[in-house]
Order: sequence, then structure tokens, then C-alpha cells
Amino acid sequence: MFKIQENSRNGKPQQPVMELSRITIDEKICNGRPCIRHMGITVATVIEFILTGESWEVILDNYPMLETADLEACVQFTLEIMNHSHTIRPIPFAA
Repeated sequence: MFKIQENSRNGKPQQPVMELSRITIDEKICNGRPCIRHMGITVATVIEFILTGESWEVILDNYPMLETADLEACVQFTLEIMNHSHTIRPIPFAA
């Protein structure tokens, strides 16, 4: 699922290489939600299928335009997003 590159200095494996070029964000497609290759299939849709236990084979059968690398990119994108700190603050409403 992840590509491992060797460090040219010491020959030890580096962190997995992120291949996120398959994930696109365009405000004209799916209201700017992250999608797979401008196709209108959101990362959230794929992740929801994976989280419900659907096999990658079934997902690829249901979406024949997708490739295994697209599913890998969705997982990588989700991990990348979750590895950042986020703060949720309440929005004050005018009374």
C-alpha cells in the first residue's frame, strides 16, 4: 500500500511516500470536497465503504473507473488529514 524509499545517506527505509496527486479539490465538483481524479467520487464515500467492511474488490467492481491506487490515495489522504492538529471552536451567534 505504501511505497518505501531508501535513505540515500544511510540506506535505511524512510517514511512511506505519499501519492496524493489522485486526490483533487475543486469547488465546482462536489462542493469542493476532496474527490478522486476530478470524477465526483469523494474520498469520504470511499472511506465510508472501507469502514463498513466492504472489500476493495467490491468497491472496485462497483466503481469500475477507480483503480487500486485511488483507494490507497484515499486512505493516505485520510491519514494525512488526521495527523494534523485541528481545533473546533463554537461559532457565536447573534441573539
